[in-house]
Amino acid sequence: CASTDTVEVTNDCYVDLPNIFSPNDDGVNDYFFPREYLTKGITAFSMDIYNRWGQLVYQTTSIEGRGWDGKLNSIPQPEGVYIYVIKATFKDGRTMSKNGNITLLR
Repeated sequence: CASTDTVEVTNDCYVDLPNIFSPNDDGVNDYFFPREYLTKGITAFSMDIYNRWGQLVYQTTSIEGRGWDGKLNSIPQPEGVYIYVIKATFKDGRTMSKNGNITLLR
């Protein structure tokens, strides 16, 4: 007797992030949000974005919505590097904290 089988291994407990976005209203990369990189395994999420002076320019705890549009109080922020802090809890109970840079280009 012989038998074969196929097993598909997927990783649904991770977050991957882009490092640049361009909120110039061209319909491509206009928002910074790891939506397409968020997995179905997330049960809790928070994202804070700070400018180079440490001022909080965006904050969310929702995995819904568009994300940061490059504005603070409806005022477009200048091109440059911003800092993000992301915290996530996964369905298996693990937690993750990521921080890094996102470059805003217009």
